[in-house]
Amino acid sequence: MASSKVDGLSVTIAFVFRERISQTIECLEHLISNTDYPHRLICVDSGSPQHIAEDMKRLSVKHGFTLVRSDEQLTPNEARNIALEMVETPYVLFIDNDVFVGKNWLEPLVKCAEETGAWLVGPLYLESFCNKTRIHMVGGEVRNRDEAGNPIFYERHHMQKKELEGFEFSRTKTQLIEFHTVLMNMEAYKHLGPLDPNLLGRSEHADLSMQVAAAGKEIYIEPASIITYVIPDSLDPMDRDYFSLRWCVAWNEASGAHLSKKYGIPINDNGLENSRNFCDTHRRRVLVRYPKVSGSIGKVANKFFNVFDRLIAKRAERFLNRSKFPATLYAQNRQFTSKIV
Repeated sequence: MASSKVDGLSVTIAFVFRERISQTIECLEHLISNTDYPHRLICVDSGSPQHIAEDMKRLSVKHGFTLVRSDEQLTPNEARNIALEMVETPYVLFIDNDVFVGKNWLEPLVKCAEETGAWLVGPLYLESFCNKTRIHMVGGEVRNRDEAGNPIFYERHHMQKKELEGFEFSRTKTQLIEFHTVLMNMEAYKHLGPLDPNLLGRSEHADLSMQVAAAGKEIYIEPASIITYVIPDSLDPMDRDYFSLRWCVAWNEASGAHLSKKYGIPINDNGLENSRNFCDTHRRRVLVRYPKVSGSIGKVANKFFNVFDRLIAKRAERFLNRSKFPATLYAQNRQFTSKIV
């Protein structure tokens, strides 16, 4: 079980950047106005432009939360680890800057952790894309060995992309959470140490889930808590470079190589390849735009765009991204500074 409360508080919220900047203030204001459960709030500003930084400072003064800034773009785990070092409560709640929380979302997560002793508790994850909301995941499966003990990387999200209507959910054990929003017992930090800083761009959630399972501790999904992750359809100009680096080839490949070494998984494992392909596809889907054509002409045009994307755009975009963000500068021997502002 978690240690005793600090100053009457049991949880610290760590608000960090994920893949974009432009929605930060909207999501932060929504988080503040929709969180009644007592908490401490730490926000880590990962190299936002001046007007966003000033708005975050204004909100920190108004609401009394701790604001930490780095002038460099941090990886998500780097930002989370900065916050972790400042946590004094029994639990920490990680949440990304592109998430909208539901009513009474925080208390059920804390209550679940207290009643079960779970080291990780995730909410019911929803996603919003083009103003349509559906299930993002309800837990899932993750493992680094198959039934015969051979090293593999396997990750599966339960109920992904399903419509929300018609389902009833209850608290349940799971193998997998995601960092969109997750409550972590600080006993996990004491036992496992910081989140792996060598996972720069992918699989951070899978790694933490596997580490907790290896320690013999439980993971739960508590659907009484609901959050919605906003999937970008297009990017604000201020987001393009941030998004490109967040999902860059250098971070993607370095993370895959580290995961392979850490768990003894062959680098050409299908699961690792699927993870790498997701990052490439996610980056290219948002950055490479094709005109929308309807009718009979649209069918021919869309077929052409699909072939062009697969044979030319995919390779060209990877080459340009690799050239813009070389591994020697962005993925090796990373150094950054941060300060409370």
